[in-house]
Amino acid sequence: MKEELLGIIKCPSCGNSKKECFDLTKSAITSLEIREGKLRCGICYEEFNIKNGILNLLYKPDKEVLEEIQGIIQALKEGGSKYDDKMLLSLPEAAESKNPLDSSYKYSLNFYKVMEELKITGQELVLDIGSGNTWSSSKLAQMGCRCVALDISLPKFKGLESADTYFNSYGIYYERILSDMKKLPFASGTFDIVMSNSSIHHAASLKGVLGEINRILKKNGKLVLVNEAVCSMFSLVRDKSRKSLPQFIKRFNWTENTYSVAQYLRYIKSEGFGRVKVFFPPSIDSKLTELKNIKADFKNKMIKHRIAYFISFVCPSGVFMAVFKKIIFWPAIIIFGMPLLLIAEKKNK
Repeated sequence: MKEELLGIIKCPSCGNSKKECFDLTKSAITSLEIREGKLRCGICYEEFNIKNGILNLLYKPDKEVLEEIQGIIQALKEGGSKYDDKMLLSLPEAAESKNPLDSSYKYSLNFYKVMEELKITGQELVLDIGSGNTWSSSKLAQMGCRCVALDISLPKFKGLESADTYFNSYGIYYERILSDMKKLPFASGTFDIVMSNSSIHHAASLKGVLGEINRILKKNGKLVLVNEAVCSMFSLVRDKSRKSLPQFIKRFNWTENTYSVAQYLRYIKSEGFGRVKVFFPPSIDSKLTELKNIKADFKNKMIKHRIAYFISFVCPSGVFMAVFKKIIFWPAIIIFGMPLLLIAEKKNK
């Protein structure tokens, strides 16, 4: 971390956000940052560790968070040799499925689409919430943004310690904070953009997290959702939809909650966001194009995949495609669910 970080953080214990009320002890410093040390709140006297440049503000995590952390560590152990620096540097494309019937097929296109729509100038202060191995923070930093990556996971390849690979490879920098989404450790009105790249659906209380995001955004700041999971209209109850989760997710205690698009939009509006833009996922375009050219294997696939296969053959091309997408988009996302790409602006009260 760099010392300037003290200007935007908030003590997760007492809520103090005054820079002068933090005492910083530096044990190891490089030309880039403070690598080891301690941060002490002068109001409540709680101490927070700095290790490998990462500030640990994960304060009294609940059972669900602790179980997920252990699941991430277990998944990393089982992954073994498939994780290396080359993999990190080839994300997000390296993590995509090659099967057009899978949800992760060409999902990198959705990320690049939203970045294009944001019209990044490079002057923005961005929070990348639930950043995981921080590839998305790296992309933002390469665009010139000042960025903070936040996640509950530390280990390299699955967590914040992955950042050193991007620093060394691209000559960039961004802050890393260990914390969860429930009580964001930042002063109010801090960020220009808060981005969730397939992360916010992990929140047990979507409404609560959106309220926290609204609090830490500046006036007219933007909430950005990329590739957020949306459940179908037939799975509106969280407990019911969790029953269909893959066994490996259950085994690792990962919190994969599902919300409908109506829930996302309702909570976003109720938590103080005004103008909302939702975008048609480019990954769906690629799916429909590719499905025309293959013999699809529907083993263990749902009915929506069979319907997508049928649509790929009747889908028009050229100028009619834009009209067709507008017609099918909202029925498809409501009835079947698809990746949510959204930009919402905080109301300027």
